[in-house]
Amino acid sequence: MSEHFGKQLKQRMIKEQRTKDAVCKGCTKEEIKAMMDSQNVKRLPKIFRQYLEVLGDGGLNAWSGIGRCHNIKIFKEDIIYNMKRWGDGETLPDDAFVFFNHHDVEFRYFLTDNDDDNPPVYEYIESSGDPIQIAKSITEYFDLLL
Repeated sequence: MSEHFGKQLKQRMIKEQRTKDAVCKGCTKEEIKAMMDSQNVKRLPKIFRQYLEVLGDGGLNAWSGIGRCHNIKIFKEDIIYNMKRWGDGETLPDDAFVFFNHHDVEFRYFLTDNDDDNPPVYEYIESSGDPIQIAKSITEYFDLLL
């Protein structure tokens, strides 16, 4: 994948009338670093970082449940709290980066302690047991959204 994923996705969304250029705003490097620090991950996959750089604070966020620069920081904390509250006995891997939260009952994440720049996406739903893989990659996940 030689072209910048975030730019490709933005153009596709505009073409399909899913968003307008005016609402597409990316996250700053400082905001991306703050997200990583708050979720205690050392790296983000290249594909997701490119998404954040172009659309991380606009675009898909309004209708997809994907967090924005300012609130994605607390998603991991939320899921850990809720897993304990629900008593599922499940735990979130330390290297998980949680980017999606739907009303505190459905979370989506990928793992970061690897060299994969386009890793699988997992979903955890309240009291449902083990998380499941819902997409083979981040790019497939976004394809499914659109």
